Amino acid sequence: QVGTPFHPSWWCEGDLPRFSPTDWVNFTFGAATALITIILTSYAMFAVWVAVGPESYSFGTQESWKFAFIHGMTLIFHSGIWMIFASSGIPPIGDAKHFRAFPPELPAIVQARPHDCIPAHKTDLLMGNVLLFIGFTSILDDGKFDALLKGGVAVCWTIAILYKLKVHKDGWGYKITADPDPNGTVTPKKKD
Repeated sequence: QVGTPFHPSWWCEGDLPRFSPTDWVNFTFGAATALITIILTSYAMFAVWVAVGPESYSFGTQESWKFAFIHGMTLIFHSGIWMIFASSGIPPIGDAKHFRAFPPELPAIVQARPHDCIPAHKTDLLMGNVLLFIGFTSILDDGKFDALLKGGVAVCWTIAILYKLKVHKDGWGYKITADPDPNGTVTPKKKD
C-alpha cells in the first residue's frame, strides 16, 4: 500500500506512507494529478470565462444559462484551489532529491484536517456540476425560473463558504500527526 503527497488524507495520520517506494509511480501519479486538477481545471475556467464573459456573474444578467454555467465552473475551480490552500499545499512529485527540485514543496497555507476537507470539496463539485448541467440545457431559456436559479446559486455559494468556515473552525491548529522520516516519507502507524 502506498500513499501520495497529493492526497494527504491517505497519509497525514499515518495510515499509509506518503510516497510509493518507486519514484516513477510517484512521478506519474503526481503528473496526472496536477494535469487533472490544476491544469485542466484552470483551462476550463479560462475557457468558460472567455466564452460567457465575466458579466455573466451578475445577478442582473438576462441570460440565465450563462449565469448558471459560470457559477458552476467557478464553484468547481475555487474548490480545487481551496484544497491546495487548506489540504495539500504544493507537494513534491517524488521522494528522491531530483523529484523534489520542482515544484518546491509548499505546505498548505491554512492547514485544515484533510479528511474534513473532502466532504466540503465533494459538495462543491456536486453543486458546481449541477449548475453546469443546468447551464448546458435549454430549460432556462424562457426566463420563468430566473429568480429560483439566482436564489439557488446564492444558496450554493452560502453553503460552500459556510462549510469551509466550519472545516477551518473545527480543525483550527490541526497538525499532521504522522512523522516524516529524514527522506520525507511518512512512516505508517503500526496496526494493533
